[in-house]
Amino acid sequence: MTAVIRGAGEPVAPGEPRIWDDATAAQTFPGITSPLAFTVAAGIHGRVAREYARCLEVPDDQVAQTDSWTPYLLGSFHGRVYGNLLHWYRLAGIGPGYRLNCRALEEVLGATDRVPEEVARSLSPFTFDSRVRRVRSRLWTTGVFLRRALRIEAMMREFRTEFDRVCDRYEGTEYVHGEHAYAEYRRLDRELVLLWGPTTVLDSVVLTLMGAVVALTETYLPEAPRSFRYAAVRPSVATGAPGITGIEPDTYLDGTLGGLRRRLYDLVRVRAARCAAHRDSIRASRARAVGILDPMIRVMAGDLAARAVLREPGDIDYLTVGELCGCYDRVPIPDLRVRIAARKAARAAADGLSAPVRFSTEGAEVSDAQLAEQGWAPCTQIPPARDGEVLTGTASTTGLVEGPAVVARRLRDVSSGILVTESADPDWVATLPSVSGLVIEHGGPLTAVATVARELGVPTVVRVPEATAKLRTGMRIRVDGSTGTVTVLSGVGPE
Repeated sequence: MTAVIRGAGEPVAPGEPRIWDDATAAQTFPGITSPLAFTVAAGIHGRVAREYARCLEVPDDQVAQTDSWTPYLLGSFHGRVYGNLLHWYRLAGIGPGYRLNCRALEEVLGATDRVPEEVARSLSPFTFDSRVRRVRSRLWTTGVFLRRALRIEAMMREFRTEFDRVCDRYEGTEYVHGEHAYAEYRRLDRELVLLWGPTTVLDSVVLTLMGAVVALTETYLPEAPRSFRYAAVRPSVATGAPGITGIEPDTYLDGTLGGLRRRLYDLVRVRAARCAAHRDSIRASRARAVGILDPMIRVMAGDLAARAVLREPGDIDYLTVGELCGCYDRVPIPDLRVRIAARKAARAAADGLSAPVRFSTEGAEVSDAQLAEQGWAPCTQIPPARDGEVLTGTASTTGLVEGPAVVARRLRDVSSGILVTESADPDWVATLPSVSGLVIEHGGPLTAVATVARELGVPTVVRVPEATAKLRTGMRIRVDGSTGTVTVLSGVGPE
């Protein structure tokens, strides 16, 4: 990996396209992410995807083929983490129900510009040398998938028990020196992959059920706002509890759908909500894992600084995971400090950039000029929105609200107004009871903050490009959570 990380490190042929979308990463990686955090996560994502294929009993030859794309599910540009979208389509194709999964994937992302159907059909996680082998393998894999899907409740109980056991052991450990911390880190890394791999079936089940909800909504409820399909599978649906403000999809359904159609719709959406709640529980487990990993990293940082491999302990964040492993498995790279200095400079330069929600690249090498053409621009060069200008994103929570914008790139107290934020950082959840509306630049409609906003009935629009650059604190804006628009009513803010 070169000094400054750009992309996923994938050996892409010249002219070969890649599509990058931030919705899969915006909640886990809000804002700029360090090289170490990115490469640790990218490595785990890739190996968890491979383990998922193995758990579905995909043949060994085909599991081996996934090595050509699973390590590259995530990419980093100017420190922002994006999902390598075409590979996420491939991941959705490991299990059954690919057409429904594709349909749901863009819905989960909240994307308005979908991947062309012919492109989606061409994306296969692996190939077979004969049609007979492909059909036989698909039938077997489908059977394994269904067995696992039918025992999700038991799987979740087993996961929680084993995850707690693993975490309890590490949380009680004191790391006496860098070698010890490194050995325990490698052990934890392997255990997490084995734990999380089988649970990826939940993501596939959620995609399939979400695709079914979308299809049923479009068939039975063609007039329903787009945000309704997200409300229909919100977490509280799984328990039968009302939203905090009593906002209920049932109210809408009672007046629009009945009979067998209503029974079928409720059956699918409640199951989808239950599985989505389980999936969110697994995602929340990552925070506990990070809390265990952090003291290991800090001990290694102190050790490497004491050995003069690093100038200071904080420099460890500017290593890749491969470089960190190299410091313990073999002789450290001679120009490590040069790489760290280059990455620090790149981090400082990236701070003032506005990042696109989705963009595309071709080939392995991507220049600053090419990224600028895709929407990366200094925030200072983006003029504020004018009166009457309409910013368009994705409808997330139905509702119409007008009020002053409160633009916040970093977490801080917001006591009133319409919150306009750069990322879907879960920490923003605490501010939601105090705000009248929510605009999110990076993050999809099923992120934690968007989901809680839906429970609270806060009109929300997500995936609004350049929202924090074009909108200024004090502008009076209108947020329409049904149409996914943000309209500037008055006040251009400071130039």
